[in-house]
Amino acid sequence: MPFDIHIEGVANPQGSRAVTFGDYSGAVGVSGVQLMVNRFLKCFLTPKGSDIGDLDYGTSLAAALGGNVDARFAEQLAATAVSEAEDKLREYDISEDFEPDARLAKAQLQSIVLAVGNSQIDIYVRLYSASGAVVDALMSSKIR
Repeated sequence: MPFDIHIEGVANPQGSRAVTFGDYSGAVGVSGVQLMVNRFLKCFLTPKGSDIGDLDYGTSLAAALGGNVDARFAEQLAATAVSEAEDKLREYDISEDFEPDARLAKAQLQSIVLAVGNSQIDIYVRLYSASGAVVDALMSSKIR
């Protein structure tokens, strides 16, 4: 059974949030539905082309969030990124031996919310595992 390390968001002193492995004495292993969520978020938030082991891994959204994002295109960018992450995880699921709880069956963009002044974007995604579990995930990011 494959395991992955636990990742979580934490606030840093500057008030923004960062992704970390947590404040634990050692890495925390996850499996099942949490593994599916972690796998999706990792791919969704990785800029496409930045993983030297697989240049097709990641999405176009992560790179765009670091730049000037026009609010009119934010929903299309998010929808494309959800599709890119879903396709990449399906590709990996074919070659790996993940349990049904850890395999992504489908990912659907539920909504995006732009904060006042378009300074923050909240992306709501619903994830479905191959075993039928349903998880709602929220990705929130400051936009420069």
